[in-house]
Amino acid sequence: MTRFNLPDNDFVDDTVEDLETYAVNLFESEMGGTVRLEDGDPRRNVLKTVAMVGYMILNNINYVGKQNRLSDAEDIYLDFYGNSKNTPRKEGKPAVTILQFECDGEPFIIPKGTEVYINEHFFAADVETVVEQYTEFVEVPFTATEIGSGANGFLPGQITELVSPDEFEHVLSVQNIMKTTGGTDIESDDDYAARIQLSGNQFATAGPEEAWIFHAKSADGGIFDVYPDVPEANIVNLYLLATGGEFTTEAQKKAVLDVCNDKTIRPMGDLVSVLDPITVSYNIDISYYCEVTQDVDLVQKAIENAVTEYVLWQKSKIGRGIDPTQLLSLLQIAGAQRLTVSPNVYQAIGKNELAVAKDININFKGVIND
Repeated sequence: MTRFNLPDNDFVDDTVEDLETYAVNLFESEMGGTVRLEDGDPRRNVLKTVAMVGYMILNNINYVGKQNRLSDAEDIYLDFYGNSKNTPRKEGKPAVTILQFECDGEPFIIPKGTEVYINEHFFAADVETVVEQYTEFVEVPFTATEIGSGANGFLPGQITELVSPDEFEHVLSVQNIMKTTGGTDIESDDDYAARIQLSGNQFATAGPEEAWIFHAKSADGGIFDVYPDVPEANIVNLYLLATGGEFTTEAQKKAVLDVCNDKTIRPMGDLVSVLDPITVSYNIDISYYCEVTQDVDLVQKAIENAVTEYVLWQKSKIGRGIDPTQLLSLLQIAGAQRLTVSPNVYQAIGKNELAVAKDININFKGVIND
C-alpha cells in the first residue's frame, strides 16, 4: 500500500487481455486483413502465451519502478533507498534482565552462555561468574538469545527455569530480579520510510521539530515516539516513548542524549534534556450484551482483545487525547450489543502527556434476542 496518503500510481496498467488483443490485431494486420484468429486457433494460443510472458515482464517493470519511490519501496529496496540518504534501517535488539542465583555456599562457576527460559524465550548469561565459597546470592546479567520485543515484559520472579539444572548442583533457585526490557524488533518498512522522509533534517543542526525527532529516533531502535518541547529559549525537552507505549530505559535515554547533545547536532547554547511523558490516568467502564445467535465465549474474548488493542493504541503516541470513539468502534466490530462506554466524551491532554489506562471494568450484561 502506498504511504504518506499518496494515491497508488502504476507505471504500467496494461492487462494480459490488453496485450493479447494488441498481439492478435497486429498479427491480423500484418497478414493484410485476410486472416482472423478465432479462439482455439493454435496461432492465437501462441499469442496468448506471448501476451502472458509480456504481462509478467511489464509487471516486474512496474514493481521495480515503484521500488525507486519512498512511498512504495519495501524490504531490501527500501534499505538501498535509505542508504542513499545516509539513513540505515535500525536493527533490532534482544531483551535484557538480571538473574539472581541462590547458592548453597559452595564455590562453583556459572559459565558464560548459561541459559534460562520462560515459555519459548531463552536468555543466556553475558559473562562467566565465579561464585566464591559462602556466597548466598549472586546476580548475573542475561540477554535474550533472539532479537525482538517478544521477550520484553516478564516481571521479576517469572523466569525461574534453568535449561540444564543438573549442571548446577550448588544452585538452590534462580529468578529474574528485573523486568525484561530493551528488546526491539527490526525497524518495520513503514516506520523506516517515515524516518527516511525526515532524514533531510539530519544535514543541519537540530532546531526544527522534525530534526529533533529524526535524531532522537535514530539513536535507538526502541524509540517509538518523540515530542520536542521548547518551554523557553535555548531549553529543549525531548519527551520519549518506547515501543509498546512503554517508558524508555535509562540506557535509551542516555543514547538519545548522547546523539542529540553532540555538538554537530545541538545548536550552540541549547540545553537538551530527555524526559518521560507526564502520565494522565483514565478509567474504562464497559457494559454490553450479546445477541442470542452469537457465540458468547467468542464475543467475550473479542471484547477483551478490543480493549487491549485500544489501550495500546491510546498510549502509543505522546499527546494523543483520550478518544472513546476509537474504543466504541473496536467494540462494535467485536460484536458488542447495547453498548455503553465511559468515558464517552473526548478528552484532550497536553502535548507532553501520555494517556494510560488505570482501572478497566468490563461488564457482560447477558444475552438478548432483538
